[in-house]
Amino acid sequence: MRRFGAVLSALVVLLGVVTITPAQAAGAYPTGTVTFTGHGNGHGRGMGQYGAYGYAKNNGWNATQILNHYYGGSTLSNVGNPPMTVRLTARDGQSLGPVTSSRAFTAGGFTVSAGATATITATPAGPVLSTATACGTKPVWTTPVASATMLSAVFSSGADRAPLLSFCGGPSYRGNLTLVPADGSLRTVNTVAQEDYVRDVVPRESPSGWGDTGGQAALEAQAVAARSYGMAQNRYPYAKTCDTQSCQVYGGAGGESPQANRAVASTAGQVLVDNAGRVRSTEFSSSTGGWTAGGTFPAVVDAGDAISPYHDWTVSIPVSTIERAYDVGALTAVRVTGRNGLGADGGRVLTVQVIGSQRTVNTTGDGMRIALGLRSNWFTPATAASESSPLRFFLSLAPGQDSYRAAFYGAPGDVALGCDWDGNGTDTLGVFRGGTWYLSNTNDTAATTAATFAFGQPGDQPVCGDWNGNGTDTIGVYRRGVLYERDSNSAGPSTRVIAFGNPGDTALVGDWDGNGTDTLGLFRLGQWFLTNRATGGTATANGHFFFGNPTDRPVVGSWNGDRFTTTGVVRDAVWYLTDSNLDPRANRQFWYGHVGDQVFSGRWKGGSVDGPGVARP
Repeated sequence: MRRFGAVLSALVVLLGVVTITPAQAAGAYPTGTVTFTGHGNGHGRGMGQYGAYGYAKNNGWNATQILNHYYGGSTLSNVGNPPMTVRLTARDGQSLGPVTSSRAFTAGGFTVSAGATATITATPAGPVLSTATACGTKPVWTTPVASATMLSAVFSSGADRAPLLSFCGGPSYRGNLTLVPADGSLRTVNTVAQEDYVRDVVPRESPSGWGDTGGQAALEAQAVAARSYGMAQNRYPYAKTCDTQSCQVYGGAGGESPQANRAVASTAGQVLVDNAGRVRSTEFSSSTGGWTAGGTFPAVVDAGDAISPYHDWTVSIPVSTIERAYDVGALTAVRVTGRNGLGADGGRVLTVQVIGSQRTVNTTGDGMRIALGLRSNWFTPATAASESSPLRFFLSLAPGQDSYRAAFYGAPGDVALGCDWDGNGTDTLGVFRGGTWYLSNTNDTAATTAATFAFGQPGDQPVCGDWNGNGTDTIGVYRRGVLYERDSNSAGPSTRVIAFGNPGDTALVGDWDGNGTDTLGLFRLGQWFLTNRATGGTATANGHFFFGNPTDRPVVGSWNGDRFTTTGVVRDAVWYLTDSNLDPRANRQFWYGHVGDQVFSGRWKGGSVDGPGVARP
């Protein structure tokens, strides 16, 4: 047939309304907090800093081995020591100064004596320089200047901090300082030799003490990553990067350490580049939890991260905090609806629902990480007692018709789907539970399980379809852009392995061209990609179109009884279905189910028309 059994959620399309039963208000969450267990600390992209330390300390890896592991497809190159420009965000909106130095320096083209101070202020007529005899004293001389830059006696002073430009009562900086009007305000930019910049970044991003406990190679890898990342940035017209965690942490002179200095010196000028010689934006974060997140660089196992204090974590978030963050009314559930399939618990969260008495909010794992202050997007919310009842199934014979209660039961966390498992022309229910399938051949009599077997892995998306056109639907799983089909409803190896799509896509199955054989389709942020080929590859002609919004739950079926499978989307409890993939618009719209239900479809009494199905605890 053409089924997808899991959830995701939300949309608005158009067209006529047939009302069934709107979602009922759910009860309040039974406890005052929601407990999250998780893995890692930070976004997880690129190098894990604790993982690098673990590989250096426990496996004896050198910096090159560490870099090759985390930044696949990169090679080392040497760029020398060019200047870096850094926006000093704490100085935003302020004049430049007062600045002093223990040696004479230049401000706006004028020489300022050692120990004296200089301030450059922006005026409508241009920059103005004011000088004073010392910090804390009143200006004694003011003049318009042509330049808003202050130059230290020595651009790169090495270990000698005496000639550095220092804000009175504040930090010191190697290189030069410039006042720049930008974004309707003022910005202070530090122009500094790249190696001096990296000397300060490394100890602020990784603990220097690692160098004394077997982790010097991790500091060297950090130096290359920080140098590459800084050089690859072009954040502003006036500066390549900034000085906060939004870019990478830089505090000027004073943060250096002997261990970090050795790491910078031993990797001087080294950056990672791609095959075209472009410096790579080498992101890094504290702890990956055991798998990197992928993205620009391939996702990899991070065994070194076992050393991290954030490898595993638990935190309890007040229910009131979640309710305020998502404005859902009284919280009833936090439910993960999509993962990347990499690592424990199914991997990092891609999509998650916050379900309340007033509405359901669909968000991303990264969105929840930021909104609730979680350490990473690799988390599992504890299931409330009210969610622990078995799944119940409700099936409708056709779009817009009343439903009946099915007898088959699942367990909390199961993914529900329906297909013609025995080839008798009627679709019946099944559930996928952590790599195990439970199939029923009836929807009407006492709950029975006709088959139980293992196929797939926890975190896989289960699908089913008539892959070979013999009239019987069999199993499949979709994992990170690859479909694994099996021509039998039993344990065993895949019959076919088909690459189509990207990690994070939602897989669906249907007979898109009406030839009696099911093939794969994908839903990605409001876009559909359908293929009529059993070999995957790319979408077939007319198989790529837009229908729905990015957070909708996709469904497919033959809604009008012809032989073609067409698309649909569900937002909360409203279904929007189309009768043609060549003209994707909602031909029917109706309420069915409750907010937060799992949604799927099937020919529950045989025939030619698919009807909606929902599952809930």
